[in-house]
Amino acid sequence: MVLEGFFDRFDGLRCGVIEMGASWAPSLMARLDHAAKSFSRTEPLLAKLSLKPSDYIRRQVRFTPLPGEDIAEMVAISEPELYLFSSDYPHPEGTKDPIGRFERSFDEHGTDETARQLSSTRTTTAPSSASEPSRGSGGSGGRDGGRSAAGPPSDAGR
Repeated sequence: MVLEGFFDRFDGLRCGVIEMGASWAPSLMARLDHAAKSFSRTEPLLAKLSLKPSDYIRRQVRFTPLPGEDIAEMVAISEPELYLFSSDYPHPEGTKDPIGRFERSFDEHGTDETARQLSSTRTTTAPSSASEPSRGSGGSGGRDGGRSAAGPPSDAGR
């Protein structure tokens, strides 16, 4: 989708990579940038991209870490806006205190307040309209009963 220009043509599209972990995302972004740089002279689709592949991912893709992944470490080597809180609570892999575990990860790494807010488990967005699914903690959408949440991306209104 990235290297073939799909996100260039559909710049309002947003997607999430859910229940696949997220620790691999920073290295994927670096590899896609390297591929585009290496092959853009011989591949017409790559030459037409208006952004670096990693910039499309930053703009349009979000990832949910698995309970055992260290969210603060991932934020430290990439950007906080890439990651969403998620939980399989009350299933065993969701842990007994998924929000506490998520937030303690930031404490252990000394993550700054801006990064905490972007990956926050508590949203500050305005209430959604009746036609939109509810988002954020306390919502009712999704498999996890609305327990997935993230700070709003800079262009959340699209």
